[in-house]
Amino acid sequence: QQIKAAERYLKKLEFHLAKVDELYDCYLVHQQLREGARTMARAFTTSPGHRKDSITNVKYGYKECSQTLCAIEAQLENMLGTFHCKLKGMAGFARLCPGDVFEVTIRHGPQKWKTKGRIEKNNTQKWDIPEFTFKSLVGDILTIKALESRSFKSVLLGQKNCEVKDLFSANPQLMTISINFNGSLKLSVVITWK
Repeated sequence: QQIKAAERYLKKLEFHLAKVDELYDCYLVHQQLREGARTMARAFTTSPGHRKDSITNVKYGYKECSQTLCAIEAQLENMLGTFHCKLKGMAGFARLCPGDVFEVTIRHGPQKWKTKGRIEKNNTQKWDIPEFTFKSLVGDILTIKALESRSFKSVLLGQKNCEVKDLFSANPQLMTISINFNGSLKLSVVITWK
Protein backbone atom coordinates (compact mmCIF):
# COMPACT_ATOMS: atom_id res chain seq x y z
CA GLN A 1 0.00 0.00 0.00
CA GLN A 2 2.87 2.37 0.80
CA ILE A 3 4.52 1.61 -2.55
CA LYS A 4 1.26 2.28 -4.40
CA ALA A 5 0.74 5.53 -2.51
CA ALA A 6 4.33 6.59 -3.31
CA GLU A 7 3.83 5.69 -7.00
CA ARG A 8 0.63 7.76 -7.14
CA TYR A 9 2.44 10.68 -5.52
CA LEU A 10 5.32 10.31 -7.98
CA LYS A 11 2.91 10.37 -10.95
CA LYS A 12 1.25 13.46 -9.51
CA LEU A 13 4.66 15.16 -9.21
CA GLU A 14 5.62 14.14 -12.75
CA PHE A 15 2.38 15.63 -14.07
CA HIS A 16 3.05 18.80 -12.07
CA LEU A 17 6.60 18.97 -13.48
CA ALA A 18 5.27 18.56 -17.04
CA LYS A 19 2.92 21.52 -16.46
CA VAL A 20 5.79 23.63 -15.12
CA ASP A 21 7.95 22.71 -18.14
CA GLU A 22 5.06 23.69 -20.43
CA LEU A 23 4.76 27.07 -18.70
CA TYR A 24 8.53 27.56 -18.99
CA ASP A 25 8.48 26.90 -22.75
CA CYS A 26 5.54 29.28 -23.21
CA TYR A 27 7.36 31.93 -21.13
CA LEU A 28 10.48 31.66 -23.31
CA VAL A 29 8.44 32.08 -26.52
CA HIS A 30 6.69 35.20 -25.23
CA GLN A 31 9.94 36.60 -23.88
CA GLN A 32 11.50 36.28 -27.35
CA LEU A 33 8.41 37.89 -28.91
CA ARG A 34 8.72 40.79 -26.49
CA GLU A 35 12.41 41.24 -27.29
CA GLY A 36 11.53 41.21 -31.01
CA ALA A 37 8.92 43.92 -30.44
CA ARG A 38 11.48 45.99 -28.51
CA THR A 39 13.98 45.66 -31.36
CA MET A 40 11.34 46.63 -33.92
CA ALA A 41 10.37 49.70 -31.89
CA ARG A 42 14.01 50.82 -31.78
CA ALA A 43 14.34 50.26 -35.52
CA PHE A 44 11.17 52.25 -36.28
CA THR A 45 12.16 55.19 -34.09
CA THR A 46 15.68 55.47 -35.54
CA SER A 47 14.68 55.12 -39.20
CA PRO A 48 13.70 58.28 -41.04
CA GLY A 49 10.14 58.54 -42.27
CA HIS A 50 8.66 56.06 -39.79
CA ARG A 51 4.92 55.90 -39.52
CA LYS A 52 3.29 56.63 -36.18
CA ASP A 53 0.75 53.81 -36.50
CA SER A 54 3.58 51.27 -36.99
CA ILE A 55 5.19 52.29 -33.71
CA THR A 56 1.80 52.19 -31.97
CA ASN A 57 1.23 48.62 -33.20
CA VAL A 58 4.68 47.53 -32.03
CA LYS A 59 4.15 49.13 -28.59
CA TYR A 60 0.79 47.37 -28.33
CA GLY A 61 2.47 44.03 -29.17
CA TYR A 62 5.16 44.69 -26.55
CA LYS A 63 2.53 45.49 -23.91
CA GLU A 64 0.52 42.38 -24.81
CA CYS A 65 3.62 40.16 -24.48
CA SER A 66 4.44 41.74 -21.10
CA GLN A 67 0.91 41.07 -19.84
CA THR A 68 1.13 37.45 -21.03
CA LEU A 69 4.46 37.02 -19.21
CA CYS A 70 2.89 38.38 -16.00
CA ALA A 71 -0.03 35.95 -16.38
CA ILE A 72 2.41 33.03 -16.83
CA GLU A 73 4.31 34.11 -13.70
CA ALA A 74 1.02 34.19 -11.76
CA GLN A 75 0.20 30.65 -12.96
CA LEU A 76 3.65 29.49 -11.91
CA GLU A 77 3.27 31.06 -8.46
CA ASN A 78 0.00 29.15 -8.01
CA MET A 79 1.85 25.92 -8.83
CA LEU A 80 4.86 26.60 -6.57
CA GLY A 81 2.97 25.93 -3.36
CA THR A 82 3.64 27.37 0.08
CA PHE A 83 6.38 27.62 2.68
CA HIS A 84 5.28 26.64 6.18
CA CYS A 85 7.57 28.32 8.73
CA LYS A 86 7.81 27.19 12.34
CA LEU A 87 9.91 29.30 14.67
CA LYS A 88 12.15 27.20 16.91
CA GLY A 89 13.54 30.27 18.66
CA MET A 90 16.62 32.33 19.33
CA ALA A 91 19.93 30.82 20.28
CA GLY A 92 22.53 32.94 21.97
CA PHE A 93 24.05 30.94 24.83
CA ALA A 94 25.24 33.57 27.35
CA ARG A 95 23.56 36.35 25.33
CA LEU A 96 19.98 35.31 26.25
CA CYS A 97 18.62 36.13 29.70
CA PRO A 98 15.21 35.49 31.29
CA GLY A 99 12.92 38.43 30.63
CA ASP A 100 14.42 39.33 27.24
CA VAL A 101 11.76 40.13 24.64
CA PHE A 102 12.45 39.76 20.92
CA GLU A 103 10.37 40.74 17.92
CA VAL A 104 10.92 38.88 14.64
CA THR A 105 9.51 40.02 11.30
CA ILE A 106 9.74 37.87 8.18
CA ARG A 107 8.62 39.22 4.80
CA HIS A 108 8.20 37.48 1.48
CA GLY A 109 7.03 39.98 -1.11
CA PRO A 110 3.90 41.69 0.27
CA GLN A 111 3.36 38.92 2.88
CA LYS A 112 4.48 39.63 6.43
CA TRP A 113 4.78 37.55 9.59
CA LYS A 114 5.47 39.38 12.84
CA THR A 115 5.81 37.66 16.19
CA LYS A 116 7.08 38.46 19.68
CA GLY A 117 8.97 36.06 21.89
CA ARG A 118 9.95 36.09 25.53
CA ILE A 119 12.67 34.21 27.37
CA GLU A 120 11.08 32.57 30.41
CA LYS A 121 12.71 31.97 33.80
CA ASN A 122 13.50 28.35 32.95
CA ASN A 123 15.19 29.55 29.69
CA THR A 124 12.36 28.30 27.49
CA GLN A 125 10.97 30.61 24.83
CA LYS A 126 7.34 31.55 24.34
CA TRP A 127 6.29 33.06 20.99
CA ASP A 128 2.96 34.76 20.19
CA ILE A 129 2.59 33.28 16.70
CA PRO A 130 5.12 30.44 16.33
CA GLU A 131 3.94 29.29 12.86
CA PHE A 132 3.05 30.98 9.60
CA THR A 133 2.52 29.97 5.97
CA PHE A 134 3.83 32.04 3.05
CA LYS A 135 2.66 31.63 -0.54
CA SER A 136 5.84 31.20 -2.59
CA LEU A 137 6.44 34.03 -5.05
CA VAL A 138 8.62 34.22 -8.15
CA GLY A 139 11.64 36.50 -7.79
CA ASP A 140 10.97 37.67 -4.21
CA ILE A 141 13.42 37.13 -1.38
CA LEU A 142 12.82 36.31 2.27
CA THR A 143 13.70 39.25 4.54
CA ILE A 144 14.24 38.50 8.22
CA LYS A 145 14.48 41.30 10.77
CA ALA A 146 14.96 40.98 14.53
CA LEU A 147 14.48 43.57 17.26
CA GLU A 148 15.13 43.42 20.98
CA SER A 149 12.37 45.15 22.92
CA ARG A 150 13.54 47.09 25.92
CA SER A 151 11.53 49.16 28.41
CA PHE A 152 10.80 52.18 26.20
CA LYS A 153 12.44 51.41 22.85
CA SER A 154 13.32 48.63 20.48
CA VAL A 155 16.87 47.99 19.31
CA LEU A 156 17.50 46.56 15.83
CA LEU A 157 19.63 43.44 16.20
CA GLY A 158 19.99 42.76 12.50
CA GLN A 159 18.37 42.12 9.16
CA LYS A 160 19.10 39.36 6.64
CA ASN A 161 17.92 38.61 3.12
CA CYS A 162 17.63 34.98 1.98
CA GLU A 163 17.06 33.48 -1.47
CA VAL A 164 14.07 31.14 -1.57
CA LYS A 165 15.31 28.92 -4.41
CA ASP A 166 17.13 26.66 -1.93
CA LEU A 167 14.00 26.20 0.19
CA PHE A 168 12.23 24.05 -2.43
CA SER A 169 13.00 20.69 -0.85
CA ALA A 170 10.97 17.56 -0.20
CA ASN A 171 12.10 17.45 3.44
CA PRO A 172 11.72 20.12 6.13
CA GLN A 173 14.83 22.27 6.50
CA LEU A 174 16.25 23.91 9.59
CA MET A 175 17.39 27.41 8.68
CA THR A 176 19.69 29.04 11.21
CA ILE A 177 20.40 32.72 10.59
CA SER A 178 22.96 34.86 12.36
CA ILE A 179 20.90 37.85 13.37
CA ASN A 180 23.42 40.29 14.80
CA PHE A 181 26.70 41.49 13.30
CA ASN A 182 29.05 39.31 15.38
CA GLY A 183 26.87 36.18 15.11
CA SER A 184 26.25 35.74 18.85
CA LEU A 185 22.48 35.59 18.26
CA LYS A 186 20.98 33.07 15.88
CA LEU A 187 17.38 32.56 14.83
CA SER A 188 16.23 29.02 14.01
CA VAL A 189 13.27 28.44 11.71
CA VAL A 190 12.05 25.11 10.31
CA ILE A 191 10.77 25.61 6.77
CA THR A 192 8.61 23.02 5.05
CA TRP A 193 7.73 23.38 1.39
CA LYS A 194 4.26 22.13 0.59
